Amino acid sequence: MLPQLKLKGKVTRGWLGVAIQRVTPAIAKSLGLDEARGALVANVFKDAPADRDGVKVGDVIIEFDGMKVKESNDLPIIVARTPVGKKVKVKVVREGKELVLSVAIGELMEEEVLASVEKKENLGLTVQRVTPQIAESLGLDRAEGIVVSSVEPGSPGDEAGLRRGDVILEINRNRIRDLRDFRNEIAKIKKGKGLLLLVRRGETTLFLALKSRG
Repeated sequence: MLPQLKLKGKVTRGWLGVAIQRVTPAIAKSLGLDEARGALVANVFKDAPADRDGVKVGDVIIEFDGMKVKESNDLPIIVARTPVGKKVKVKVVREGKELVLSVAIGELMEEEVLASVEKKENLGLTVQRVTPQIAESLGLDRAEGIVVSSVEPGSPGDEAGLRRGDVILEINRNRIRDLRDFRNEIAKIKKGKGLLLLVRRGETTLFLALKSRG
């Protein structure tokens, strides 16, 4: 990273443009996989590298640039370390068949950073800041809040009723304007304690109670 800092004044990270979730044994069985492996694509962001080069929702990424993807958590680390602009081979399982895609990696910008809270807080969520493009697609008046990119089946987030596309406006009655607000509230979670979320879904808003398993 030091050479990057000297040349550019910042560290650049590769970006694929997908939201992923863990492949559970149940998901593996339903997808016809021989074992629970890889990273399941839960969302592909519009005009992202993955979108332009043919990655689809439901694909299971099992290999990236020659490296095996054993767990979903492996993929973001591998992608972030990939040079921006590099054309890489991405092996996926789609409808029970393996195929290889060629994807040109983009640059991860701050507003595109996903905050995965699947492992640390055990909530089973992946979220993203609401960008102007996302706000327009969801019919929001302004680009504010955090949008749920994926929800792991059987997780606390799933049990609370959260859905992909929900916009989190408040946590424990505190306004959520961006990823910083979201991270600050998540950091306050104590083991086994609950969160009260105010969520916008379509044209309505609703409260959902979510409990961390710690």
